[in-house]
Amino acid sequence: MSEKVVRGISITATVILITILLWLDQNRGGPVSILTRCNLLLSKANKPSADILLIGGSRSGTALDPTILQSLLTIESHEKRLTSVERIATPNNTLRVSHSLLQNYYKHRGLPKLVVFELSFMSERTIKHLRKRKFPIPVEHHLFRRDSNILSFLQILKQPSVSMPFSESEGKVNLLQFRAKGIIQRSGALFYQFLRAPLEVWDYERCNVYDRTREPQWPDDFAFSSGNILVQQSTSELILELEKEISESTPIRELKSWQSKLKNQTKSYGLMEKYRAGEIQILESTIKMLSDNGSQIVLVPLPIYGENPDQNELRMLVDLAPENIQLFDASKRISDNLSKFWYDDAHLEIHPAGTLVTALLAEYILGHELIVKNSQENERD
Repeated sequence: MSEKVVRGISITATVILITILLWLDQNRGGPVSILTRCNLLLSKANKPSADILLIGGSRSGTALDPTILQSLLTIESHEKRLTSVERIATPNNTLRVSHSLLQNYYKHRGLPKLVVFELSFMSERTIKHLRKRKFPIPVEHHLFRRDSNILSFLQILKQPSVSMPFSESEGKVNLLQFRAKGIIQRSGALFYQFLRAPLEVWDYERCNVYDRTREPQWPDDFAFSSGNILVQQSTSELILELEKEISESTPIRELKSWQSKLKNQTKSYGLMEKYRAGEIQILESTIKMLSDNGSQIVLVPLPIYGENPDQNELRMLVDLAPENIQLFDASKRISDNLSKFWYDDAHLEIHPAGTLVTALLAEYILGHELIVKNSQENERD
């Protein structure tokens, strides 16, 4: 076989390989879990954008219920289908993932009128939990390997490399190495998933309630909320009912042993620290994308047990775009008795604590008139 023919075959094979990778990059993902896959597919679904999008990590999954929020807003409006609500929530989420999924949503579906955006900064708690699992690779590499199953090639190349605390910002050489490694990891992930199930259809309509709310390996008593209770009363009536239920002491609500080791405290996010630079850059980029396109933003610092973020620091985030950003801090409204209603140190129980947070969010949205009260504008075809 002549050298010219060999070269031609090599070029053709390379072109085919790149074409397959680019198709997989746009239409599928890596070996992500079914829950993450369904969220990825929702961000690219072939349908108009929702009026309100809730986006964040597992804390959003348990404490912000899209079905209940939509029901409350509909009841308050006295009109059907006034507001549509969707939620994108992935376990172990980072700001980089939220930003990327929001980019997908904008590209394929347009932007919602209102985005409720969880401030899912990487915390010291997350790092400690990952280290306990004794991964054979550095924590940041593990997180990036997971993210590379969701981010597209272009998103990997454009986003800042720093997405976790306790590490300094990288220089240009390290940044280049970081992104090259990400491209290689994503290519491998795409091929692995494709070879494992080449004929599998990726379609959001195939995701059922179970797929959208839990992982098969999760404990039976843990899942994301999804209309877990039937709402028939007004927002204020539901809040009073839930607060009354939470205030009542029962044996089943005694504090757990791990709770006695943690004390509520004001804990800074460290927004001005060097290690936070990449995350702040991602957040600023997210806010700019939403503000430039007329979307209102509600930043939500969902609580972790034993931590109450510094209020002055949170105000700094609002100042990034004061005319478009609101701040909903659930920790300012929930009582100390809520400590009895935690699933673990990072997640509220779905009901009643999580339902209360959703009801308080509905009250906040209505009180600040953050949704358009014109049924003709909001009605979806």
